[in-house]
Amino acid sequence: MTAVAVADGLGAMIAETSRRTGISFAGTRGAWLAEGLRVAVESGETGGRSGGEVLADDRLFVRLCDKVTVQESFFLRERSRFELLTQAILPAIGELDRPLRAWSAGCAAGEEAYSLGIVLREAGYARRYRVVGTDLSASAIATAKTGVYSRWSLRGLSDSEVARYFTHEGSQFRLRDDLRADVALARHNLLDPAPTAEGPFDVIFCRNVLIYLTPDAMRHVVHEMAAALAPGGWLVTSASDPLLDDVAALEPVLTGHGLAYRRRAADRPAAARPRPAQVATRRAETGPPAHRATRKPLRADPSAAPTTELQLERGERALLAAQPREAEAIARRLLESSPSGPAHALLIQALAAVGDLAAARAAALLACHAFPVDSRLRYLHAVVLLELGLPEEAVRAARAAVYLDPGLAEAHLVLARAHELLGDDDAARRSRRAGLRLVEAEK
Repeated sequence: MTAVAVADGLGAMIAETSRRTGISFAGTRGAWLAEGLRVAVESGETGGRSGGEVLADDRLFVRLCDKVTVQESFFLRERSRFELLTQAILPAIGELDRPLRAWSAGCAAGEEAYSLGIVLREAGYARRYRVVGTDLSASAIATAKTGVYSRWSLRGLSDSEVARYFTHEGSQFRLRDDLRADVALARHNLLDPAPTAEGPFDVIFCRNVLIYLTPDAMRHVVHEMAAALAPGGWLVTSASDPLLDDVAALEPVLTGHGLAYRRRAADRPAAARPRPAQVATRRAETGPPAHRATRKPLRADPSAAPTTELQLERGERALLAAQPREAEAIARRLLESSPSGPAHALLIQALAAVGDLAAARAAALLACHAFPVDSRLRYLHAVVLLELGLPEEAVRAARAAVYLDPGLAEAHLVLARAHELLGDDDAARRSRRAGLRLVEAEK
């Protein structure tokens, strides 16, 4: 195949591969994946076939998928997510009259699925669980089925853990047969229906997978996973994955061990959406975005106790006096007794002020979920996302704030900064002009 033919066919292969797998080829990560396709074609791995012929041949397409998947992981990666499972999720699930069902979606070469099984066994579920591990890569699943790994895949384990879970075979390590027995492995495309032959899942682990998908594919996959959960079942993602704030079937739950998503039980209604008249309207004073006081009166909530207003004022004063821990404590007390948009805003700002941006991001997600038409909460969410270096997500949050309140100058300016970081200078100029016009009008 000539270089010209390769170049002509590569674009079509990338587009069709993205359509059929949901994988995004945008950005630097996508360029790396596209390079894998190019090498596969030029090296003759596709048998000299054209792009169209490869895509039409299921066997070759499966081989092609190996080139666009990240098969790198290791045992007990991100231990904090397993602590979330054992300390928060399993106690919430409680006793079951059947084995617990779990799905490790995007299990790499088995490290993810087997880790989940090991943790369940250590948590007291020995012989009372069933893990399904799936991955798009056929070669990764083939490796997983052998249960044999190099020392590199065990780099997250202590020596005692290696000795407890593996037998040493030369330079390789074989996972104990009893740990492999309750883990079923299969190749699976996440765009296809979920593997629920044995019933809905109590837990789904899908970590460092969603970041590789196009926005449309990610929405489809997450909705499919939500549908594959039993009522009250849990979805666990990675800290690096996008936050999921628009899936009606899932409610975000911030535990003492991190954020997870729970499928609503049939008798648990969605969080009530506030009436427009309940939405706060007063603009905050100027100042550093993540630290300014942003409380606005809830004009149509006469039942709010005066003490709530006084507590909010105390919290705002604590922020301005550089006492964010006091502000955080006040916000948490208010959210326990009388949840409101201003109380959520106070907590977000307090967490940002102490530098705990991950917690501020999670708090913003929960706040926007509880008060989805509060423009101020959307704005604060955008500010936190910018601080975390996530301009694409910040654009979405800021756009939501502007849509809900076109007169919110700060939201336009945050949107301008996010566009600027993404290199969209025209959009940045438009948003900046809109924000500055509003600022001038308020003088």
